[in-house]
Amino acid sequence: MTPSEDFPHLLTSADGIVVKMTPKAVERIFKVPLAAADDPKSQRFMLRGVNVQRTDNGVVAVGTDGHRLHRTETITEVTGDLNAIVPRRAAERILALEPNRMRIDGRVVDVVTDNGTRYVSKLVDSLYPDTNHIIPAPGANRAEVNRNAFVAALTRVGAMARDDDEKGTPAIVISWGPDLNIATPDEDDRGATETVEAKTAGSAKYAVGYRLLLDAVRATDADTIALDVGAVGTATRVTVPADPGLLALVMPRRIPGLATEVAA
Repeated sequence: MTPSEDFPHLLTSADGIVVKMTPKAVERIFKVPLAAADDPKSQRFMLRGVNVQRTDNGVVAVGTDGHRLHRTETITEVTGDLNAIVPRRAAERILALEPNRMRIDGRVVDVVTDNGTRYVSKLVDSLYPDTNHIIPAPGANRAEVNRNAFVAALTRVGAMARDDDEKGTPAIVISWGPDLNIATPDEDDRGATETVEAKTAGSAKYAVGYRLLLDAVRATDADTIALDVGAVGTATRVTVPADPGLLALVMPRRIPGLATEVAA
C-alpha cells in the first residue's frame, strides 16, 4: 500500500499561489507547451512537464524536449510569485477539466472546476532550465504565410519524407527567396516539392524535423503564421503576427550534402 505521505496534500484557501482560470486561459497555458514537453519516460525529469511562471501581466508557460520549444504568455490574475513544473500527465488532466482556479504551492497543484470537481497532483521537484537565453531575437529572414495552406503543403511533402533518425522524425527542407518552398532532401524520384504563396524578406534554406515543425504550426489556429531565422544554425522561430504572446522554436537538422543558407 502507498504510504499516506506519498499522496499530494490538499491546499486550503489560505495556501499557495492562486491563478485565476478561464477555459481559454487553461488551453493557452497548457495545450501549446504540452506539444513540446519531453516524454514522461525521459531521464531529463525536469523537462517532463510544463513550466509556469508569473510575469507582470499573468503567466508564461513553456514546454521543451531539447529539439523544440513552445512558449505562451497569458494575461490573467496571479497572486504571488509563481515558478513551478506541472507534470505532463497532470497538465493533460487539468486541460481536460477546464478548472476556474488553479492553486500552487511548492509541492502540489490543486485545481477546482465550476461543478466542484477537484484535482490535485504533485509538482515536478526540480528547477526548470532558464530558456530565455536560448530564444533567438527575431531574424531578418522572414516568411509570412497562410497557415492552412502551409499545413496542407507541409503534410503532403512530409508524407514523402524518409524517417532518417532514431526518433522517426523525417527531415524536410524549407527555403525562401522570394518563393516559400517545402521539399524533401531526396534527389531521387521519391522526392517532393511544394511552393506556397508567402510574403518574404531576405532568404534562407535549411532543414528541420517535419513533425516538429508541423506541431509548432498547429499550435495556433490563426490565419497567418510567420517563420523567421537569423544566423546559420539557429532555431526557426514560428510566430503569429496577430498574437505576440505565442512562440515556437524548432532546432535545425543537419543533412549530409545540404548547405544551409541564410542571408546576412
